[in-house]
Amino acid sequence: MNIAKYSSTTLLSAAQEEPGLSASVASVSRPCCTFSVPQELREMIWAYLPMRDCFGVAQVCREWRACALSSSRLWRNVDFFAKQHPDGCACGCKHYDKSGPPIDTNLVCIRTVLSRSSSLPLSLNINILGLRAHGAAVLELSRVLQPHAARIREMCIATGSSHAVPQIFSSCSSFPALRRLTCKLDYAVVWGGHDKGSFFWNPFELPCLEYLDVFGSVAVDGQRSFSLPCLHTLRCTFLDPADILIYVQNAPRLKAVTVECVDVSFPDGDPTVLAAVRNALAGVDTVEAVGLVPETEGPILDMLAASSRRNLALNYDTLAIAVDAYDTLRDLQAPVQLSFERRACEPKYHAVTVSDQRGLTRTLSSECGSLWDNSELLNIIELAGELSALEWGLTDCLFEFATLSQPQEHLRTMVIHWADPAAIDYQDLTEWASSVFDSSAHHVFPALETLCIDGRCRVWHDTLRVPKALLSVTTVRVAITHLVSGRKLPILELRHVTLEGDVSLLHRDVTALFVDGQRLGPT
Repeated sequence: MNIAKYSSTTLLSAAQEEPGLSASVASVSRPCCTFSVPQELREMIWAYLPMRDCFGVAQVCREWRACALSSSRLWRNVDFFAKQHPDGCACGCKHYDKSGPPIDTNLVCIRTVLSRSSSLPLSLNINILGLRAHGAAVLELSRVLQPHAARIREMCIATGSSHAVPQIFSSCSSFPALRRLTCKLDYAVVWGGHDKGSFFWNPFELPCLEYLDVFGSVAVDGQRSFSLPCLHTLRCTFLDPADILIYVQNAPRLKAVTVECVDVSFPDGDPTVLAAVRNALAGVDTVEAVGLVPETEGPILDMLAASSRRNLALNYDTLAIAVDAYDTLRDLQAPVQLSFERRACEPKYHAVTVSDQRGLTRTLSSECGSLWDNSELLNIIELAGELSALEWGLTDCLFEFATLSQPQEHLRTMVIHWADPAAIDYQDLTEWASSVFDSSAHHVFPALETLCIDGRCRVWHDTLRVPKALLSVTTVRVAITHLVSGRKLPILELRHVTLEGDVSLLHRDVTALFVDGQRLGPT
């Protein structure tokens, strides 16, 4: 049965036969269609529409079907090798995922989707971590993509071998419409000494590329291998500072650079190369260094720092280094973002971001389960001076804001993120509000204007897989009372949160209430 045989009227009629069900169905006269339907109607539709007619796979599980129905990702965003299936799933697509046997690929599915998607622009997410030893499959994939290279707008390739990306670019030497390219190499491969990472072997053309995120070295002369005339944002994880120089020299419009350091032998780099990188980056507005450790701090700062820089961001592996560096960097005229982050922080993430009145931003972050030294964190906040914004993650080790020696009279905005939305409910938040914002703490934020509570973890980008945090209206009111001390909070914003209780009660404490971007007026 072909999906093209069904009209909007047919599907809507089916919905009307079931009380309480409704559907808003886009045109289904062609394979590229978008459905917006409740779960019950999804199951009914799929009882009549075999998945093979629109995705090229005969047997799929409910998760894949829901993904296909809920958005236009079915044809526009082709996501291969990356789907996760629940335990016990008998889905025929399981062998196409990274969880399946490494020799299996879904090339038949890829060919079907690409052929049926006509001339639509494509966003490809290709995960081939499990195919490191199977170069033949990658070569076949590159041959399949070659006729459609002009349609690809975004491409993300995650791989366990640096050979995969060169193989794809060897077959498709030009991606004329590609605007975003992300190439991620497994950290364990590099740190284990199995592969030093050389992504680009042959010359290639990326005339429209605007964003590049790449892990690896350039194996050939960068001047002859590629040109990036439109690139404005570069994020590179490198083993040799000469790689930065090659990328920057080939990107005349570069505005932002993020450098992640993974090799502690970096200080032994050629001083001439370091000076060349510093000169090449002199005209770049924003530069960020991630993963700084004592062995790399000096050379990295010498290479990246520039008096004309508009923004310099430094990320440290240890909190002690960040605290020591704060005194050194706080007097710079350019805005500086200072952060602390441990590498293995996913999937739980805690962070504190503070911004002062001059626009200088400081960020502190830590992996889940690690105990922060509150005295050092509070010391950072005290050093920041006149804070205008504070953003942090809800953790087991909470700030004792009442211990701050001076009230933050300039603080206007506070953002709170859950570390684990599935594990924290409104009862935990009640205890948090009672323990942290006691009667003596309200003086710390006398000018607070905006409170934002976000139920999503900062590093989880796929919000469809993250349950909404459950909050009690009463608990939110208690938190507001302690924060603003008897006055109305001008703005309360709730993101990815499910409220339990009478929402209208919040209007007694809040002037403007926003839930997932929608303003809720007084009732």
